[in-house]
Amino acid sequence: EMAVESGDSFLQRFSVKNIDLFNIGALLKLKFKGIEPSEMKPVFAEGGLLDIQELRALTGKNMADIPSHLKETSYKTIGGAAVEEFQTAKTTIKIDELMQNHMIDFIKEAKSVTYGIAPVVAYFWAKKNNAQIIRMILLSKSPDWIPD
Repeated sequence: EMAVESGDSFLQRFSVKNIDLFNIGALLKLKFKGIEPSEMKPVFAEGGLLDIQELRALTGKNMADIPSHLKETSYKTIGGAAVEEFQTAKTTIKIDELMQNHMIDFIKEAKSVTYGIAPVVAYFWAKKNNAQIIRMILLSKSPDWIPD
């Protein structure tokens, strides 16, 4: 809502991508954990390009159906690779990596902008990303850390 009020197209696209990636990640992680649709509380955020009702419908379907639903979107590589990783390695780490890479590709366009909000958003997102990477490294060095 605030992104729309700002009138900045980069901020609006950034916000929509964040919402969509959150929703895709939530859907895939719920499916991976085997939580039944009847047990779920509302977890999907509104404001993205992906239809929430379709995402809710996907929670009751087979995980293999998710990539075909995303194939017409800019998130098509995330769905297929994440499902493949789930089926082979039984982990959710790949989905986080794919979502980060998707946002990095999007943020790269802010490098060509000299003035405006795009470079500021890109700077703070990069700082947040670096902090998450450091946190993951420190967690993985912890003796009691158990991956998904």
